[in-house]
Amino acid sequence: MNFDKYLNEEYITAIRVRNSSIPVFLNPDSKELRQVGSKIRFIIDFDNKNFYVFNAVEALHYSIFKELNLGNKTNAFALGQGDLSGKKIVPTEFLFSGKKKSNKYVREDFTFVKKYFDIPAKEELKWMEKFL
Repeated sequence: MNFDKYLNEEYITAIRVRNSSIPVFLNPDSKELRQVGSKIRFIIDFDNKNFYVFNAVEALHYSIFKELNLGNKTNAFALGQGDLSGKKIVPTEFLFSGKKKSNKYVREDFTFVKKYFDIPAKEELKWMEKFL
């Protein structure tokens, strides 16, 4: 399956949080990831194959999720946080939510965001399973 059609990179909005504008990127390229900063929060929308990123210091998942109205747009999602290392995110926290997913489904569905993470291939399944 060709996932390029799902990965339309774009700056989608700036969310107002505590009198500041927080940029939110949808399926960011490496330049946009660097713009977010070294501490990154992300939301993975499995149903719509979208990956949202924003600065972890400036906003919480709840604020972004609510502002983008994601609760009405997706049934299966993951929330996470990580550190930017080069052009990839080293995840430090990860939580699946929404409808329950089997390990097989998540493994298959996770492929559209793998390019964003620095997880060694041999540890990938072990890494995902600890969050299921």
